[in-house]
Amino acid sequence: MFKIALVQNASELRNYSFVDDTKLIKETIGFECINFTSCNIHDLDNYLIGQNAVSCVLFATNSLNDPKTYEHVCSNEFVDLFQRYLDEGGSTLILHQIHLAKKVGEEGGNPFPFIGAKQIKRLTKVSSENKDIVLSRERSVSFFKFPNIVTADDILKCSKNNKNIEALYWTLLEFNETDEFIPVLRNGNGEYLISKMLNKKVVISSLILDWQRHDKLLENILINLIIPDSAIAFITNNETPGLGYSFFLKSLENHKLYYKIYNSNIKDDIERLKECVNIGIINTVLVLGKECKKVSEKDINKCVKDH
Repeated sequence: MFKIALVQNASELRNYSFVDDTKLIKETIGFECINFTSCNIHDLDNYLIGQNAVSCVLFATNSLNDPKTYEHVCSNEFVDLFQRYLDEGGSTLILHQIHLAKKVGEEGGNPFPFIGAKQIKRLTKVSSENKDIVLSRERSVSFFKFPNIVTADDILKCSKNNKNIEALYWTLLEFNETDEFIPVLRNGNGEYLISKMLNKKVVISSLILDWQRHDKLLENILINLIIPDSAIAFITNNETPGLGYSFFLKSLENHKLYYKIYNSNIKDDIERLKECVNIGIINTVLVLGKECKKVSEKDINKCVKDH
């Protein structure tokens, strides 16, 4: 099973019930979640390298507003450690940081030194007068296709008609050059609202994806960060799966291989599978019908080896 290090703001957790992302990660996405605030942020260092290394570090909305948290992640020791973590295949998702934009934005420079980006100019506080958003379909199409279908209308409705926080965005990440990042989501002026580093598994969002419960998009981003082009698809029918099939899936989880199940009796499922194969996010397809009860350990090892 994949492990997510979730860094949150203790003050926000005490004041607002909707800000805790733990349930989303554990129940909706089904990943293991290790929680951090300023009280134990130093312990995060123990989960970046080696057998305990997490698959992704998620900096929740306003988590970097806490002075103790921000001081630690900007320390030379942590920056060096996090660079090694990213170089060895780790990933990180940084969500909306309004107070950091107010504090660091005036001075300019990269507010996230631990990701090693050289072309970030500043994080700026803005008013979202531009109401249009554009999904980037060049090299970021999978973020809106797998495992969930997410449209621009879905994002706008969730942002503007939200019971927790009603807003589209309040910050923008500015760049000296854009050759270090590609857009995942842009506004009508072409400014980046969600950005992905080209050579590292890093995504930065101006949208309040967690507190506004953009659950499907957040799940997509996490999964595409962790397994950018190596998902497994199962085509099954409506039969009750046998113990062998369940054991097979559990073994894949233990090997940290992500899979999604498609029903051969549902036309939309098969069409979505075809699209995901075409865009390259799924590279292994297993067809399991009546024979799914006969999956053996040999089959498991072969799948893992081929994958």
